[in-house]
Amino acid sequence: SGSINMSYRHNDVLFRNVMSVTSNKSFNSPWGSFAEYTKLNPYWRATDSEGNLLQFASNSPHVPNPMYDATIGTLSRETYLDFVNNFYVEYRITPSWKVTGRLGISAKRNDSDDFLPANHSTFTKKMYPTDEEKSVAGSYTLETGKNNSFDADVNMQYNISKGKHSLFSNAGVFFSESQSRAYRNKAVGLPSNQSADITFARQYAEGTRPTGMSSIQRSASILLSAKYTYDNRYFADATVRYNGSSLTGSDNRWAASYSFGLGWNIHKEKFMENSSAVKEMRLRASLGVTGNEGFNTNEA
Repeated sequence: SGSINMSYRHNDVLFRNVMSVTSNKSFNSPWGSFAEYTKLNPYWRATDSEGNLLQFASNSPHVPNPMYDATIGTLSRETYLDFVNNFYVEYRITPSWKVTGRLGISAKRNDSDDFLPANHSTFTKKMYPTDEEKSVAGSYTLETGKNNSFDADVNMQYNISKGKHSLFSNAGVFFSESQSRAYRNKAVGLPSNQSADITFARQYAEGTRPTGMSSIQRSASILLSAKYTYDNRYFADATVRYNGSSLTGSDNRWAASYSFGLGWNIHKEKFMENSSAVKEMRLRASLGVTGNEGFNTNEA
């Protein structure tokens, strides 16, 4: 993983770009779980007299040897890539007025491969399998996922302090889009432990077919917020947001939410200045309406 943070200022304009990349590839151990070995009787043999691994720890009853499975070319691999880039522009119009814009993009990829050769214990539970069972021995499971997103926002802020009075306000617009895809395929019939590729499979696993999902989400919103403080003791804040989303019904894309709050910093009062037991005490009350977008794309 790595990141790059660059910034450049020209007079009252600041340009900044933050980019990060995370990549990971992991291989799960082919030796299985410890629980598999605890189920084996201690007098069963893992190797023959010459030290070669036996395919079966016991022939009566028929019990596969998990150590043998670990040496025949099984594969369990996962890869992950995450790219994020945010570009900012900040313009200080006056000491009180500031405009900030941001453009962000991200891309994620994740893949997993699971390969079990035909001579794996999963397919050799019978001493004498039928020809049909032999033809579908060996399996390959392939999963892949992709996500691309874009979001942008512009905010204008006004901040001023005079005497005991302080005011901070913000107005912003936001846009975003996210596209996701995920697929899963399981195929069987790979006779060789050297053919660790799903293209060599004979057919899809019985009762299965390629599965997948895709979704696209878009949203836009307008935000207004303000906070007033008097003598750093009393404060009031309010927020109003008008949000539109593709996840909501086509006849009701937009919804409003709001909040309003009052507060009192008790620890700033004179009768609390010399208190050694209380460093901070705040009384706050708020009222608001929120919402969520807990819907699938196909339900909108």
